[in-house]
Amino acid sequence: MSAIYDKVPVLLFLVLFASSTAGAEQPQEHPPKPIEVSVVVDDQDGVYVGQTVSVRVVVRNTTAGPLMVLDWEKLSPSTRNLMVPLQVTAMDYPGQNKPRSIMGGGAGFFASTWSKDHYRALPPGETVIERSFAPMLPGRARIRASFRNSHNAFWESRTLREIKEVNWENGWVGSAFDTTAVSVADRLAAEDQERYAGYRRTLQDPSTFPEEKLKVLSEVVAERHYFAARFIRDAYEAFEPGPVKEAALEHLVDLAQFGTAYESFPLLVEVMADEKTPQEIRKTLIGWMGDVLARGGRQNLAGQAFHQYPEPLQQEARQAIKLLARDRNPLIAAKAREVLKRLPDEKEK
Repeated sequence: MSAIYDKVPVLLFLVLFASSTAGAEQPQEHPPKPIEVSVVVDDQDGVYVGQTVSVRVVVRNTTAGPLMVLDWEKLSPSTRNLMVPLQVTAMDYPGQNKPRSIMGGGAGFFASTWSKDHYRALPPGETVIERSFAPMLPGRARIRASFRNSHNAFWESRTLREIKEVNWENGWVGSAFDTTAVSVADRLAAEDQERYAGYRRTLQDPSTFPEEKLKVLSEVVAERHYFAARFIRDAYEAFEPGPVKEAALEHLVDLAQFGTAYESFPLLVEVMADEKTPQEIRKTLIGWMGDVLARGGRQNLAGQAFHQYPEPLQQEARQAIKLLARDRNPLIAAKAREVLKRLPDEKEK
């Protein structure tokens, strides 16, 4: 009998240990947040540069009753974009070279003087907000959608002299977000490829009037995406000197500053240094490249990525600007000296 009783504490310990272990293995359930968000892209197989992508921001009220939030449909476009921001980040784009660190900020919260009519009751369950964007670079696009509400009160005026702030009893203040990613094709959509082929034939046809060629360039540059920038660069390199070539160069410089012509940086360094290049274009390039160098080689690509030009390319641009500080054209030299004063460790002595 004593042997049996001696084993009881051991058995009890094993039972308690097994029970505690089983409980530890079970994940703890967290209560749902009042507002949760999902971002959905239905047509993920047909995402192309320059084409509109529809996004559904699904806002879920997980509570049993309605929550008062600002009515995004009644807000101005800028404030609406703060309440339901859609952030698109390009990844794995051609020649990607990300900066080691990026100083950036979010949309932030917002507040203002809202009337009672600016609010709406968000019912329990799902509410869908339709948004859209156009990818400007091939590769992948990471989409972050948020739903934010930063104010829970409205101004109530009983008389002209008496204005008071009233809080909603069931108001919600906070932020919720979700992210997803889609692949962006490394080519234009079929219909855009056909259209660009037509543009190319027009530019290559010797019988086409210069005015028509200028019109084609204007239509392409208005699209502002990666493949438009490539098209403009190819057109510039193919044209003989003249008004059409100069127009193509102006468009290319515009897209370089916008960010989608980032691959043309080496070409534009040569253009900047060439005394045959129109003076105003050279001055624009000196100022823009100076800004890029002052940021450590960082370039914003159409608001969808941050790119960093390789150090050898930065050095090439620095040396070109230093040489231009002694250019025969006094206006070019003055612009270059002005830029050098803003560059760390490259001040003109």
